[in-house]
Amino acid sequence: MAQSCDRIVHGLRQAGVQIDLVHLVPARDAADSERSATGQAGTIQERLYGRDIRWVLDHDIGHGMSQLYAWLDGSSRTRAYTHVVAFGGRHPLAAAPVFAAWLGARLITLLRGNDFDSGIFSARRRHALMEALSASHRIGAVTSEMARKVRALLPAANVVHTPNGIDLGDWLLLPSHLTAASRWRSELGLAPRLVLGCFGHLKKKKGVDFLLECLVQSGCADQTHLHLVGTLEPDVEATLTAPGCPLSVSRRDFVPRSQLPGEYAKCDYLVIPSFYDGMPNVLLEAGGLGLPLIASDTGGMRDLISAADLGWLFQAGDAESCRAAIRQACAAPRDHRESMGAALRLHIAQCFTARQETALYLDLLQPEAN
Repeated sequence: MAQSCDRIVHGLRQAGVQIDLVHLVPARDAADSERSATGQAGTIQERLYGRDIRWVLDHDIGHGMSQLYAWLDGSSRTRAYTHVVAFGGRHPLAAAPVFAAWLGARLITLLRGNDFDSGIFSARRRHALMEALSASHRIGAVTSEMARKVRALLPAANVVHTPNGIDLGDWLLLPSHLTAASRWRSELGLAPRLVLGCFGHLKKKKGVDFLLECLVQSGCADQTHLHLVGTLEPDVEATLTAPGCPLSVSRRDFVPRSQLPGEYAKCDYLVIPSFYDGMPNVLLEAGGLGLPLIASDTGGMRDLISAADLGWLFQAGDAESCRAAIRQACAAPRDHRESMGAALRLHIAQCFTARQETALYLDLLQPEAN
């Protein structure tokens, strides 16, 4: 979510929109200097077209939020706020409707990732989520499925589909990436196995355990190698290290985004087995490099894979459907995989650009749209 936020804010600031970006930081994650050096509860950095604010919240959330409002209210005397935009965890969603009312600004709530799907069923988070959605002038939903769900709950809500975008101009596979990937495969003795890549937070609720089980049951374990990049949940790690596990696996911890093309280059497919999801950045990153997809038909995967020749989709949470998709992907000839990846890259280049994403958010902010 932080990466998407950086991209969206950068695009809007480049378009001339003034943004004071507030990052609410739990006290346990803040440096001592942030809590004491400024005389305020955080640090403030001036940017072109706005400020970046890290605001520390200690155990007294109400006190921290009141401090933040006082600071924003003072700032509004020199730069009038027209919008308050909420996204992320429960604290932004709880504070934003109040701040918007007190500042006389329009409230926009952005549903970016799993904040809606998990929050709507949480006794602790549901009230703040529904209050923010109900008070919003407009709601931006990162997937069409999420937009439909919000409209079903709040028929009067003004909901707009705001999918992610990517700038492919600086997102390329270099010859060095391909050479290193070929050497890596050779050193691990992977030929002729297909490499299936999983990236991000690798945990059960993201469907990773479900994928491992389906991969074994598909009969394709001896034809594949799993390349896992990201944080591995202990339960998933236990499955992989259990005696008799037939899966061939390699692992890397999170790597900087600049190094991700080299990791994608090692893979024949990107696999996203989520039970529910937003629009993962890895979806456009891997697809933008021509890597075909095996994924559940939920969230952004359903929006991206709009035609059969763009990837292998399976019904979210359905083991038989997942096993069938794995078998089809493994049986596909190399030229079919490559043509599928090329078609996906072209689709992203035409329909999911960073420029289009910025234009959607500019429209979201227009007064006449409210």
